[in-house]
Amino acid sequence: MTVLGERLRELRRRSFVGRDSEVSVFRSALAEPGLIFVHGVGGVGKSALLDVFADVAAGAGRCVVRIDARHLRLAPDTMPAITGDRPILLIDTYELLADSDDWVREEYLPSLPGDVLVVVAGRQPPGPRWRTDPAWRSLMRVVALDNLPPDDGRRYLAAQQVQPEWHDRLLTISHGHPLTLSMVVDAVRRGAEPRTLADLPDVVRALLTQTIDAAPSPRHRAVLEICAHAPVTTEELLFEVIGAEAGELFAWLRTLPFVDEGPRGLYPHDVARDALDADLRWRAPGRYTELQGRISAAMRARIRASVDEREQIQLIVDSIVLAGTRSKIETCTTPPPTLQAYADRLRDGDREPIIAMTAA
Repeated sequence: MTVLGERLRELRRRSFVGRDSEVSVFRSALAEPGLIFVHGVGGVGKSALLDVFADVAAGAGRCVVRIDARHLRLAPDTMPAITGDRPILLIDTYELLADSDDWVREEYLPSLPGDVLVVVAGRQPPGPRWRTDPAWRSLMRVVALDNLPPDDGRRYLAAQQVQPEWHDRLLTISHGHPLTLSMVVDAVRRGAEPRTLADLPDVVRALLTQTIDAAPSPRHRAVLEICAHAPVTTEELLFEVIGAEAGELFAWLRTLPFVDEGPRGLYPHDVARDALDADLRWRAPGRYTELQGRISAAMRARIRASVDEREQIQLIVDSIVLAGTRSKIETCTTPPPTLQAYADRLRDGDREPIIAMTAA
């Protein structure tokens, strides 16, 4: 007789799409021992990928042991002893073992059988001590898990029996982030007709809980909100907006898995930016407007202070595009990724086409 757990696993398998290259890496790794280190922001599908890895390993006749750090207790025998022929060890939610990372790397994993294949999945990439150890470097493959590309997102929506006319809008709202996409699908099934993530406050609350770790203080939360509002965040911008502690708070931002570094500063992943923005707009509209004004003033000062014309133009364009994403005009809310263009000065013959495009 089939138990409920088997039925749930089968339904999850049917919902799983994409990740072909990651599954291929795992299949090839089955031939030899080593370590696969999977990392990505919360809700990007790491646990679902481990489910697939477990199925592939079981299908190959391998013994699979799975650990979720959320369920471990503090004790000398917390991590299991691994036995058997060519076992597979899957460790999920590894970010919760950050304080034990040295012990895992230097004592626990080296104590396992020599033919074991280990997969670690967490929000942070492997730290410097993993990468600078030549032995681990030769045994380790690092897999960065990103959002679903549009084709895989459409396959997921089709599998969920979402009407095709909704596909583009839902992919735009979710940016292909699997957890967000799943929540938005659920909202549409319940009758919602969202235009942006801000139209789904219950989804925003869940995303902030699931994908963005709780800020340790109101000051840290304010810095997250600044990062979500500004095109790019620098230590100078933080100092202009919040004053003292800017250096310490900027260093904290750099540690977050959903904040990336670019040539002009820090910027959050799209879904994190949208969730933080929508939450503040809904929760504290007055503070939202005030923050917009303070960041706009700081950005104008930065633009005027720049001596590089190209940087000035790019900062202006970044500010306009980010402001446009909060517009009530739908064509402004969905600029192409990274603009797919470059910023330049106005040239002869540009004026009339720009006016015509604006009117349209």
